[in-house]
Amino acid sequence: MLWNKKDNTVINKLEEFETYKLNNREIFIDNISVGLANMIDSQIRIWNLLDDAIAVQDREPIKIYINCDNGTLPTITTILDAIKISKTPVYTFNTGVVGMAALFVYLAGHKRYCYPMGVFHFDPTDFDLTPYDLNPTDSQFYTMKDCLSVIYNELKRMLIEKTDIEETQLNKHMSHSWYISTEDAIKLRICNEICRKHFKLEREDR
Repeated sequence: MLWNKKDNTVINKLEEFETYKLNNREIFIDNISVGLANMIDSQIRIWNLLDDAIAVQDREPIKIYINCDNGTLPTITTILDAIKISKTPVYTFNTGVVGMAALFVYLAGHKRYCYPMGVFHFDPTDFDLTPYDLNPTDSQFYTMKDCLSVIYNELKRMLIEKTDIEETQLNKHMSHSWYISTEDAIKLRICNEICRKHFKLEREDR
């Protein structure tokens, strides 16, 4: 049972909760799949169309709440492009653990928030392209390794540009997973702000 602040009514049906999430521009990620990526892309496009006549600074932001430590890097490209293209601000929230491919969805947010006990997980070995080396019988014309190399280089660039993780630091620690607390995430500029209360955007904060 949930409380709908807009009209002070109780939300007690799944269908009503889904409507509530749509009206409040909330998306939840706990398991990344192609279907979820398509849904997020669709919702971001729809909300941008609805906001077309509204100045960017006056738009209600899209909120993506993430508690997910899975997914493949190529799967998230749809979500990353949808967020990048969006004129309507997209805010991301770490509500528990954000890692693997989900970390890059989080980093794509125009503003990034985290619950006080949130954890970030980064595995540099995801960028190892060795498994995609050519076999003697493989064609050398536009290989999977070539394609993934373009994606992975862009993600590395994004990680370095959006955080205070340096390229030398990244290259030095490519063989082991990283686990980063909220406080350290603030220091590394992975996270912009720690949530001390549930998110509510006031007009003057836009």
